[in-house]
Amino acid sequence: MREELHKARKSEREANKSKKELVAQLSHDIKTPVASIKAVTELMHVFAKNPKEKERLETISTKAAQINALITDMFHATLEELKALPVNVQEIASPKLSEILKRSDYNGSLKPFFIPNALIVGDLLRIEQVFDNIITNAYKYAKTEIEVKAYFEDELLVIEISDFGPGVPAGEVPLLRQKFYRGTSVADEKGYGLGLYISSYLMEQMGGALEVDNHESVFLVRISLKLAG
Repeated sequence: MREELHKARKSEREANKSKKELVAQLSHDIKTPVASIKAVTELMHVFAKNPKEKERLETISTKAAQINALITDMFHATLEELKALPVNVQEIASPKLSEILKRSDYNGSLKPFFIPNALIVGDLLRIEQVFDNIITNAYKYAKTEIEVKAYFEDELLVIEISDFGPGVPAGEVPLLRQKFYRGTSVADEKGYGLGLYISSYLMEQMGGALEVDNHESVFLVRISLKLAG
């Protein structure tokens, strides 16, 4: 019995090692085409004359860089090792948040918005990851315009991102930030129930918070970012 237990543990360690080696190999393999996309996009940008085309190419280049950074995380973490995800907090000027939101809105669904000037503390890569998750969810589940409001509350800069889709039943709202939980109203859409879970965790690591609410045909995600100083 003891020998069988020892063999089982040895097999588990070897399986975990193989998994990490596979993740490292896949990460390397994915980085190669991403680097090619970035290089070709930068070349196209040099020859582009239309301002709108240049803007779109800049978005592609920025997203390729973001993908590259996120792939790097695969060396450090799996879903079971979420706490290994690095979060590097620094001071950020709030206009950067406007840039990130616009980059995340590749469908052009954001209504015009304004974010007041401030210095906040956070991780730009992680904030972009959070915004991407929220806006992609709105694209997938609501398919409506998206409204952004920003205001100060105590020592926080609060950003509310709202869509006007069907939302979720009131009783499910507290469950949406749990790992693998998906609302009953979105069963027909593909997904894993991880976006809000990971986003909430990342916001907490930055000293902020993520909350969700559902009222009057509006589904709202509230992001709270600490003000610097």
